[in-house]
Amino acid sequence: MNRFNKSIIRMIHFYKVGGVLRVFAFLIYRWNRIVYSSDIPPQATIDNVNFMHKGFGVVINSNAIIGHNTTIQHGVTLGVLKNEKDAPKIGANCYIGAKASILGDIIIGDGAKIGAGAVVLSDVPAGA
Repeated sequence: MNRFNKSIIRMIHFYKVGGVLRVFAFLIYRWNRIVYSSDIPPQATIDNVNFMHKGFGVVINSNAIIGHNTTIQHGVTLGVLKNEKDAPKIGANCYIGAKASILGDIIIGDGAKIGAGAVVLSDVPAGA
């Protein structure tokens, strides 16, 4: 696991613990945003995700949910279309290629693979 992945896990842990550790979560968030040009808020539900290429350019909505053992390439966007709470839900063991955009209140099933440069606006079944 690279340093970027460890910092994301630490940031989310600090945020969930709360108290003074939320300050550390904010500092790690700002550090990742400046150094790696990634916007991954500590409020996002991320379960042991593998960010390739140190997560350069990755943007994740704070309401997004990402399952266990998912691989995310650089330049990926997990965002919303209309309502701020309608963020994507990514299943476990998924692969999301470079520069892919997953937008809206959609569900990506377990084991699905999203190709590089794809724009996903509807649900993807498991294993697709």
